[in-house]
Amino acid sequence: MTNHEIARRFNRIGDILEIQGENPFKIKAYRRAAETIGELTEPLGEIDDRGGLEDIPGFGDAIIAKTRDFLTTGTTKLYESIKDVVPAGVVGIAAVPGIGPKTAKALWEALGVSGIDALETAAREGRVQKVPGFGALKEKGFIEAIERNRRLTERLPLFIALPYAERLARELSARPEVERVAVAGSIARGRDTVGDIDLVAATSDPATTAHAFARLPGITEVTAQGNAEVVGFCDLGVRVDLRMSDGAGFGALLHHFSSGSEHNRQLREFAHSLGLKMNEEGIFDARSGASKSIGTDEAG
Repeated sequence: MTNHEIARRFNRIGDILEIQGENPFKIKAYRRAAETIGELTEPLGEIDDRGGLEDIPGFGDAIIAKTRDFLTTGTTKLYESIKDVVPAGVVGIAAVPGIGPKTAKALWEALGVSGIDALETAAREGRVQKVPGFGALKEKGFIEAIERNRRLTERLPLFIALPYAERLARELSARPEVERVAVAGSIARGRDTVGDIDLVAATSDPATTAHAFARLPGITEVTAQGNAEVVGFCDLGVRVDLRMSDGAGFGALLHHFSSGSEHNRQLREFAHSLGLKMNEEGIFDARSGASKSIGTDEAG
């Protein structure tokens, strides 16, 4: 299993244990392990081969044992014993800000709702307020929380998208044909939420890099592939776009795909006023088409 897959398993264990009302310290240990794994640049298998799991911060005996189970068998005894105890939809309810694990469990047990849509239907039909401990005010609050969450989940919060994008960039950067990779788009601009993940790479072999991109952990589908761009989707449910160029064109490409559309429009108009043409490939003389000197990074 990859680091990404193991981190997701540990997060899943933490989610289920929280709904079951388990020891908070145990839950925190699994979540901390998942977070730590997500920040690693070296595969866990290679770390284990050199005896380094014990040196990872927060990795005690229990986490180490389960990590080795995942690496060797793809599962572990605890995961198998709890993975089907709580429906995935209930875990989804618990993740909605304003609801939480205890409420998700109570509503699941009282109403049999095992997903966000089912809970919303129950609330709109007035069934939630009939559950002991709940009322009309809470019921209305759940509807509002679900609506707010649905708007939010159409886009990824930056705190989720940024580390995910950085992990993809690190793994692509390790390729021998790849000179450099940068996170671009609305993530690079620091937007609170993002609709997709954009990466820019300088590579000497776009076809090989595109093939490697399709095999990155978390990439679930590739919908388009060419010499300059690969488009796919990841297990966060959003589009991932990789744009490629050689080293000389990296700066222009990164600048173009990190800027907002309005900013790019204004830059093109300014370039035009100077007798220049500007696009994702660089800056050119509008009449002759001759390329103007431009740096190999965004600042240049």
